[in-house]
Amino acid sequence: MFRSAVICTDLSSSSDGIVRCAEQLGVLGISDAVLVHVIEIDRPGSLPGPDGDAIFRRQAEELERAGIIVRIDTAVGYAPYEIERIAVEHEAGLVVAGSHGKGLFDGVMSGSVSSDLIRIAERPILLTAPASEDHPEAVGGTCAAMLGNILFPANYDYTCEHATRLMLGLAQRAPHAVTLLHVVEQGKALEVSADEVHARLVAFADQLRDAGAGEVRVRMLLGDAERLISQAAASGEFSLVVMGPRCEDGAEATLDNITGTVLQKTTVPVLLAPPRWRP
Repeated sequence: MFRSAVICTDLSSSSDGIVRCAEQLGVLGISDAVLVHVIEIDRPGSLPGPDGDAIFRRQAEELERAGIIVRIDTAVGYAPYEIERIAVEHEAGLVVAGSHGKGLFDGVMSGSVSSDLIRIAERPILLTAPASEDHPEAVGGTCAAMLGNILFPANYDYTCEHATRLMLGLAQRAPHAVTLLHVVEQGKALEVSADEVHARLVAFADQLRDAGAGEVRVRMLLGDAERLISQAAASGEFSLVVMGPRCEDGAEATLDNITGTVLQKTTVPVLLAPPRWRP
């Protein structure tokens, strides 16, 4: 599905979790990677400390021991644009970053930095679980199990076409189980009837099985989509969440509420299909 990835590190303890996750990317087909550190002059803590070079080498060696061919790259500038530039230069199919902690994104994965990366990225983005700062080994185990039970929030009131294609690609990696979740929101006018949505989900489930997925479940709930989808992502039932986020244009761009809340509450990695990705 993927062959190469850009892996983002800030050479801190939290980025060790990102590296532990990246060591498991063979489950997605990754065989080579670029380990990237972006220096943002105006951002406190962006400059590497005296041990920066040693940490960089250690993280690269850990990836190599996992069987990944590694190159390293350092850039100066605004992180989202430099990450995308490096991904284009190296023809990377995936960006791997952290969603919490003192890593690339300081705090919860929301706001202009994260939104800019998702808005401009032309390839999927894998965000590691929030525990990466304190438990890097646990993050590695979580990422190794990504194809155990995938949650796909298939809500037809926002863009999910890219995520659908991403999910079909993942199915070729033979995940053990997939859950297709659609939430019918109370009191909201429906562009597509619940019966039609269910028929679409059943048809898509058949496509996933044909592509290589194991058990595919269809689940429809009634209630608030943001609350129910984020609860599912945080439930511990699933191993990976696959989503197609919306991201507004402009300097104050923000993620859609559902994606933003999932990223705050998830306990597992999230694989995003950005709007500009053309599979």
